[in-house]
Amino acid sequence: MTDKKIRRLAEPGYDIFFLFMLIFSIIGFFFHGILVGVAEVAVVVVLWLFYRYFSHRRRREIIQYMESVTMEVNSAGSLAVADFPLPLAVVHIDDGEIIWGNEHFNELIIKYTNIENLRITEAFDDFQLADLHELAAGNRESITVTCGDAAFRIYGDASRTEGYENICTLTFIDVSHEMELVKELNLIRPVVALVQVDNFEELSKNLSSYESTLMMANIESCITKLCEMAHAISLRNDEHYTLVFEERYLPDCVKTRFDVLDEVRKIKTPAGMAATLSIGIGCEGDTYTENLAAARLAMDMALSRGGDQAVIKNPQTYEFFGGSTREIEKRTKVRSRVISNAVADLIRSSSQVIAMGHRYSDMDSLGSCVGVACICRKLGIPVHIVYDPRTTSASVLYDKLREVAEYQSMFISGERAMELMTEDALLVVTDVSRPGFVDAPQVLEAAQRIVVIDHHRRASDFISNSMISLHEPYASSASELVSEMMQYVLTPSDVLRQEAECMLAGIMLDTKNFTMKTGVRTFEAAAFLRRAGADTIEVKCLFADNMNDYFDRCDIIKTAEKYRSGIAIAYSEKEVPKAIAAQAADELLCIEGIQGSFVVYRFGGSTHISGRSLGKINVQIVLERMGGGGSMMEAGAQPGDRPVPEVIDELKASINAYYSMI
Repeated sequence: MTDKKIRRLAEPGYDIFFLFMLIFSIIGFFFHGILVGVAEVAVVVVLWLFYRYFSHRRRREIIQYMESVTMEVNSAGSLAVADFPLPLAVVHIDDGEIIWGNEHFNELIIKYTNIENLRITEAFDDFQLADLHELAAGNRESITVTCGDAAFRIYGDASRTEGYENICTLTFIDVSHEMELVKELNLIRPVVALVQVDNFEELSKNLSSYESTLMMANIESCITKLCEMAHAISLRNDEHYTLVFEERYLPDCVKTRFDVLDEVRKIKTPAGMAATLSIGIGCEGDTYTENLAAARLAMDMALSRGGDQAVIKNPQTYEFFGGSTREIEKRTKVRSRVISNAVADLIRSSSQVIAMGHRYSDMDSLGSCVGVACICRKLGIPVHIVYDPRTTSASVLYDKLREVAEYQSMFISGERAMELMTEDALLVVTDVSRPGFVDAPQVLEAAQRIVVIDHHRRASDFISNSMISLHEPYASSASELVSEMMQYVLTPSDVLRQEAECMLAGIMLDTKNFTMKTGVRTFEAAAFLRRAGADTIEVKCLFADNMNDYFDRCDIIKTAEKYRSGIAIAYSEKEVPKAIAAQAADELLCIEGIQGSFVVYRFGGSTHISGRSLGKINVQIVLERMGGGGSMMEAGAQPGDRPVPEVIDELKASINAYYSMI
């Protein structure tokens, strides 16, 4: 291979041209006479001799170039490339064609019987031409490729010799053993898992000591099976467990999709209450401390999404498993009281407060902001609400509040909020916890003091720099959470009737008139607002439809089709308000046999999805795959400006993926 490649590089195949020239010169004897013929033959011979001389000289220069590529060996001088102990190749930079390779390199590509015109990208499948260009330019120090069962790290050195600037020398170093060691080190990296019984207090309540001990023994038996599968060591502290195991066993747990969650759910009290677990796992950290911190974040994420699920946290992303049951309502209000007092102290120490909900605000988003404004007014702190009248579905609340003197200058735009944002200003975000879904993202980025109040299940991208986060997925609405906070800061007489009605409307919207996701604390919050003067008839009138909206909703429902078991999918190719699409999704649940519904519609120049469920289908998990989020029974997504049929196909694929994992 060496001689052929060098000869072909030095002699580009011009001999055939001289042969034809000689033939034509001989023919000249017959047409132009002997003298002219002899002269022509003499000229051809002289040109051929010059050509051979310069070809020989060029070949010698190429050999000298390759022999000039040397490597220091101890103190004995240098070693020529021909005897280089590592695989070495010289290639064209433009197309990657292999010009020359030493004996060790030839052994690497011995499977190629025909090496003429062979390119380096053909010899190594994972070596791209762009990689060669980066090596030649010095943008990358090395790249790693595989050849059979071996792995090689390639270093490149472009020629700087005049006339050979298009040539690069590649050196191959076998790193197979090193890669195996790295792989083994990755497999033995520590993984920290935190396991917690979600409803320990509720389970042990009204149980005898024997029954409580027996239940915990059954739960611990399930956790012990998990420890055996992961070869983990565990430490128990009441209902909390800490597990440490090697990363090599984590894929086995993922493969079973943490079926320990299902096993524990089969354990029930005599009253029929099922036990549930939450698992937070931290992995791929450099130290035990980093993995423990990641496990705690994963546990917070699991609990904020309602529990009964496992969450894996690595330095890049979250991965979710389970979460197919309803959130457990916490009957104690201790946390609500503590957070209410902390938020009140933050408000008192602020120069002003800015309340902001989610993009395309609804009655719950605006109603919870109104509750925050009520608290600030009681504490004597200036407050404003970020509101965009162009994209809201709660304009009826806005019109109602504009009639109140206290709200004449309350509502501001995102641009005005940016002007008011100072170091000691407080931003209260309600009914949303994802940075990309707030009404004015630039305000969130500028704020230094943030409070988050949300009832949706937490997504992987959440507002992580908040000073206080009241994130309770068991709550029906953000208005319910704010109503609870108000009870510890002010009295019913401090609340304006219009404020109470707006907040009650927010609760009624998210609970579908107290029929969906309604707990004891939901009614307690509504009772507080009723004592504050909320008129239920006035609130009912806020939900009145006009004839066009009613007909639009009917048009959407007429397109509904059943998909898989208990799911209805409807759509609208024309622009419709978000509230109309959400109402259509709600009404589809009234059809016999329908447990979940999705409406795909156009709004604001893009395609949206509204999902609703009666609890057996987790619409949040379905729409999370499409970049959306929400809660188990109510979720949404915004796939962007894409055709409705295309989005429906993607929705069906996401539904199929959801069914495959449950």
